[in-house]
Amino acid sequence: MAGIPIVVADAVMSLASQAVTRRRFAAGAYSTTAGSKGVFVPGTGTDSTISACIGPIDDRTRMLLPEGIRLHARYMMHTLADVRGDQPTVSGTSITQADAIIYNSRTYQVFQDRRWVDHGQYRRFVLVEQTAEP
Repeated sequence: MAGIPIVVADAVMSLASQAVTRRRFAAGAYSTTAGSKGVFVPGTGTDSTISACIGPIDDRTRMLLPEGIRLHARYMMHTLADVRGDQPTVSGTSITQADAIIYNSRTYQVFQDRRWVDHGQYRRFVLVEQTAEP
């Protein structure tokens, strides 16, 4: 039987995916102004819609996460979209921070563990609930 090959993972992902909002931040920098010197000033955020498959995080995966992330990890996200994980990029004095995902009216930080860089063509991320800073 000849025909177009079907990749089962692609078919499942396309059926399970949904639209979520990705908030991408412009580069921020540390302030050099007297009185607030050394305070990080984040760049402005721009929202766009991406397609992603999001599900609950399982206990086994949670236990593999670093201690500070483990407690607040809520979901796993698989996507083909360009998403920046938690590893900041430094260029001179500017710092590019990770994207945020808005899902079910809540904002989550994107965490990408180096063990989960690629699964086929999909990238796997952990969504971490943002906590208020003291």
